[in-house]
Amino acid sequence: MENQIVLKKTMSFKGATILLAVVSFLFCNSIIAQQSKTEMGQVTERKASFSTTTELSSFEGNELNCYARLVWTTSIQNELDYFEVEWSGDGIVFTSIAEIDAYDVANGGATYNFTDESTSEFNFYRLKMVEINGNFSYSEIIEVIACGEEIPPQIFPNPVSQLDGSVNVKFYAEREEAMIVVMDLSGAVVKRLNLGVTPKSWNNMQLNIADLPRGNYFIVQPGTKGGTSIVIN
Repeated sequence: MENQIVLKKTMSFKGATILLAVVSFLFCNSIIAQQSKTEMGQVTERKASFSTTTELSSFEGNELNCYARLVWTTSIQNELDYFEVEWSGDGIVFTSIAEIDAYDVANGGATYNFTDESTSEFNFYRLKMVEINGNFSYSEIIEVIACGEEIPPQIFPNPVSQLDGSVNVKFYAEREEAMIVVMDLSGAVVKRLNLGVTPKSWNNMQLNIADLPRGNYFIVQPGTKGGTSIVIN
């Protein structure tokens, strides 16, 4: 009977630990995203000095039928060549997903739009405005929350022995590039992997764990909600 009580207490403790880790992940992800917006704003301000003939007056994004609809307007774009639309699942690491040619306007600005049909639940966007002479600047970062389905990564075997050296990770990707992040129980990122994958399909990878200390971790895919816990023995 005493053993059963100890077992129940241990299971309860593990459950509480995992719940705390999930909360820590969501909190840390929010903090990182906010820090990224601040840092990106500083970078944008510095790089704007290199691009004096293009001015962005607005940049907005909204969810539309589970897609992200982006609309932006320039007030000046005399030397503008094109826009690069960049996406991120965490507001830190961005990937170019589209290139939009600038309209040929003699004076003033123009309005543009783009619909992202490969959204996850959490989506961060920014614009890279490239001029004919190669100068460029970045817009601010905006976030669009879409109705992406929650599909957390699948991990096997789990638990896994550190001596095995690696673990199998199966995950669904909307785009040609995906990111897998490993976090410890404090919410700190211990691994961040950028992968070329098959879009709109399940993908498999071998995750190296030989360099991770024994313990509990979370494997998450930025842009999606939640994560999958893993125990390394």
